[in-house]
Amino acid sequence: MNITPQRLAELLGDEVKNAKDILIAGAGSILTAKKDELTYIDHTDKLNLLPDSNAGCIIVPLAAKDKTFEFKGAIIYSENPKYSFAKFLRILEKEISPVKESS
Repeated sequence: MNITPQRLAELLGDEVKNAKDILIAGAGSILTAKKDELTYIDHTDKLNLLPDSNAGCIIVPLAAKDKTFEFKGAIIYSENPKYSFAKFLRILEKEISPVKESS
């Protein structure tokens, strides 16, 4: 699966910033995610972890829009980052293991 941050934000109903030429192919934790992976934080008090992250895209709380923080990749702002991340995992799961039609 390869999806742009812009398209992902549309599917999640969230807004995106810095939607660069990134393709998201998977997911990871804030400190282990790679350039082609998505991660999230659920509280603005964790924004200090972002400079150390190599993730290509991150989902952050809407409250982070008013904060100054450093991050190299695309940023998706969400009312509920954990839920948006779970929705992405569900999309990813459907791509990896599509439902087989019964015969």
